[in-house]
Amino acid sequence: MAPAALAKVTSPPEGQPLRVNVRQLPLPPEVGEAVRRRCKKLGIWRRRCVQREEDQLKLQHFYGGKWVATLRTDEGPVVVAAADSLNNPLFDQQLSFLTTEERRRALIDSPTRLFDEESAILTPFPNES
Repeated sequence: MAPAALAKVTSPPEGQPLRVNVRQLPLPPEVGEAVRRRCKKLGIWRRRCVQREEDQLKLQHFYGGKWVATLRTDEGPVVVAAADSLNNPLFDQQLSFLTTEERRRALIDSPTRLFDEESAILTPFPNES
């Protein structure tokens, strides 16, 4: 997916709340194949469990490397805030649109990038070579 199209799918217009149902995001073929391989490897076959794996890999594909706040709903996880850093005022602004109850239920995480070749643990510092 082109970066501009990706930003349109995963980012709200300025000053608007972010509400992205992960299950409504498109499933790129490489992500679908990764879901199938992972489920086969783990012996997962129940639809609910496969759906959970698909949700997780979509989060990693679309929001990997960012901080995200999600709400669990009957329709799947809903991303309600996303930013490159927790210090980004946009993250707090997006959280401010939540009700008090939603804020209590929000899960904040930083999923790893799907298919990322670099490890944050093993990557040397800039001054090390």
